[in-house]
Amino acid sequence: MKYNNINKELDNLAEILLNPQQNFYIWGAGIAGKNFLQHFNLLKIHIKGFIDSDKEKIGTRIENLYIYSEDVLKEDIKAIIIVATLDFVEEIEKSLIKLGKEENKSFFYSNVFLSIYKMYSEEKLYMHHLNVHITDRCTLKCQDCSVFMGCRNNPQDIGLNEIKLNIDLYFRWVDFVQELHLIGGEPLMNHDLIEIVEYIGSRYRNNICEFAIATNGTILPSQELIKVCRKYNVFFTISDYSQSSVFYKRNKVNQICKLLNNNYVFYRLSDKSIWLDFGNPKRCLHLNENILREKFTTCFFRNRVMYKNKLYYCHRQVAAIWSNLTNDDEEAFFNMEHNVNKRTLMQFDLGYNQKGYLDFCNYCNGYERVNKNFIKAAKQIDLKVLNYD
Repeated sequence: MKYNNINKELDNLAEILLNPQQNFYIWGAGIAGKNFLQHFNLLKIHIKGFIDSDKEKIGTRIENLYIYSEDVLKEDIKAIIIVATLDFVEEIEKSLIKLGKEENKSFFYSNVFLSIYKMYSEEKLYMHHLNVHITDRCTLKCQDCSVFMGCRNNPQDIGLNEIKLNIDLYFRWVDFVQELHLIGGEPLMNHDLIEIVEYIGSRYRNNICEFAIATNGTILPSQELIKVCRKYNVFFTISDYSQSSVFYKRNKVNQICKLLNNNYVFYRLSDKSIWLDFGNPKRCLHLNENILREKFTTCFFRNRVMYKNKLYYCHRQVAAIWSNLTNDDEEAFFNMEHNVNKRTLMQFDLGYNQKGYLDFCNYCNGYERVNKNFIKAAKQIDLKVLNYD
């Protein structure tokens, strides 16, 4: 978003959020809401309860906090809502707006709330999500890969020392991250994966809420990997393309789930029959600046990534950069090597920049809040046998 006086704007927000007399409700009584309460229940705020649309949850409690319907906001009109869930975001926004609530004034997404609250109350930097890209190699060669893996002519693993340096730089300045995901390509192809998990887990596990490895469900995790994942409470996010890809005799999703269940390792399984159509990164959309600013603010893309000692705002943009599909953009990254002002870094993470958008926004259809175009998932460029080594 574009700003005129960012410090004054955030100071005003912090004054509201740190008011000890202010009532708060957490919207979302599922996993995200429980995680928010579990990891941040020491915040000095008055949480009156949860709000949820699930009729079976309404009237029950989570850790002695009552779960209300949204009707409670008609009575407690000055309450501030913290939206913890990322599910059904558009429906939640419509309900809140209908109740007279306004984003970043009377309702906040949890990442924005926590960033401002932790910085102004403790001088600590909270971020929502970091992707750690550990390999360009993949067992698939998807035509519409969101991070352009099919464009790599000579895919390689990211060097272990480079990964360690980027992780160390990140946590030199960031006190806590809600989600840290190891991604690729296919992360299980990186021969250093066990050492990467051990390195992050042994040094920074207390600075991470959710530590995960993303996989496309084609490689069975080794017992050594499972052991280190149990040690550091690392879970797997598994994409299941079995319904959309004709070559999926290689699908090992059921075997992986059984293996993880037997070893008490948590996982999340997602049916990936369709993908968002992000568009062609070489084709300019020719949007004017006002539309680009609105698109950037609404896009809601939370996934930052470290690359060559820089923190990039948009993972798709940095993937396009390392695939030689677009040029770098100074608004798109934050140099982590220099002395970092934590408040300035927080502002970057919250999407504040001079232009109010990134150049790459003109070459991308955007994320779900601005993009309703879908395509068949995992359509392969080449169905020949791929090298798994």
